[in-house]
Amino acid sequence: MNFTTPHGQAVLAAHLAPSATAPAEVTHTSLYEIAVTVVIAVLVVLYFDEKVRGAMTPRQRGYAIGWLGGILAIGIFTPVLVLAGFVPDTRGAREFTVLAVALFLLGAFGTAISAWGREDGRRLREAQAPPPVPPVPPVPVPSPHLSERERAAEVLGYAFTAVAFCATTLTVLTRPEPPPAAERALARELLRQWAARWAGLGPALAAIVVGYPSPQVREHVKAFMEAGGRVLLITAKTAASGSPLDGEERDQLAASADGEFEAVAAEQAAIIAALHPEDGNGAHPPARARRVRTAARGDRT
Repeated sequence: MNFTTPHGQAVLAAHLAPSATAPAEVTHTSLYEIAVTVVIAVLVVLYFDEKVRGAMTPRQRGYAIGWLGGILAIGIFTPVLVLAGFVPDTRGAREFTVLAVALFLLGAFGTAISAWGREDGRRLREAQAPPPVPPVPPVPVPSPHLSERERAAEVLGYAFTAVAFCATTLTVLTRPEPPPAAERALARELLRQWAARWAGLGPALAAIVVGYPSPQVREHVKAFMEAGGRVLLITAKTAASGSPLDGEERDQLAASADGEFEAVAAEQAAIIAALHPEDGNGAHPPARARRVRTAARGDRT
């Protein structure tokens, strides 16, 4: 083609002239705006979240402040500088912004979820934990200034309380509706303490059996020790059961325990009557106690 002719010069000018349909420059303003908004919103939420703040130790708070400086420099300042035109909107800047925001969200939500999980776990443990165990009084040490009967009464009163607790515990563990796990744990812990107290009370009870002047008191205290030991054994076996008792097992246990508790109650009445013969009713309770004790022994055989 001859470019010296008017037609050739027109064609050449058309090729050299800038295209009117050239694509306009693409900007990514929305990307940087979203990045800045997300980082600021998450920082505000985490800062005002008491679970996250309360779960952090002073050392962790110091680390968090240090990381905050890096987050501000990387996750916020870079998009802001691009939006302001101080940094060119290149592919590298966009990739850097997206990567920084992704790493920030990963770390922020990891910290938050960890703190929330610890808080929920603590609340769950508190809900499932047994109530605080009330203190069990120690085994009494009677004063030597008391009379023989007063010293025996102090020891026997404590022993009666221990057996009464066994009755209460057995009632809780054998009721038709199974008790909650926390209530069972509390009953087991109290029973463990009372069993230890009963063992510590053994020498004092044995001393009454051996050396108390009244033969009626010696006889019935010995029978009470035997019946109380059987009651404690039945209660301990029930508490040691890992699962609630079914109807048949509960009925059998209740029938076995009823006889022992009746024997204990009869011996308690007989001991009180023998300790106070001046009341004039000492003959009947011992005879009733002997009948109940004989019937209980017959049931076991």
